[in-house]
Amino acid sequence: MRFLLPLILLGASAFAAAPVCLEVHHHKKTTIEWPDEAQYPDGFFWVDFANKCGRDLGRLYVVVAFWDAQHHHIIDSFWAFDFEKGKKSSNRFSAPKMDRRYQSISVLKITKDIMDAVCMTDFSRCEHK
Repeated sequence: MRFLLPLILLGASAFAAAPVCLEVHHHKKTTIEWPDEAQYPDGFFWVDFANKCGRDLGRLYVVVAFWDAQHHHIIDSFWAFDFEKGKKSSNRFSAPKMDRRYQSISVLKITKDIMDAVCMTDFSRCEHK
């Protein structure tokens, strides 16, 4: 059984040219299916996506924030997706190391520039003015 938490992705600030035909959803698994999930029950999360845009979107970096049960920010991370025309997929990602369990994930930004994603998640790798 899965508990579906839709991500609000495509606001104007997230990605200037982001089409509304791109669907991404985060799933928190309630049953363990893989052996490593039993060892690390909070170490993974699942994401389903579908490109219904009628064109390839190329590689996009999705910057996300992890939140605890009290709605406090824990950490930011990002994923890279190749959004090909008509593609649907379900992907498992390793969650970043956290000091407490996450309850939800929200999208901060969608970008084509990997350095945008890196700078949002690891300030030490970027110059700040």
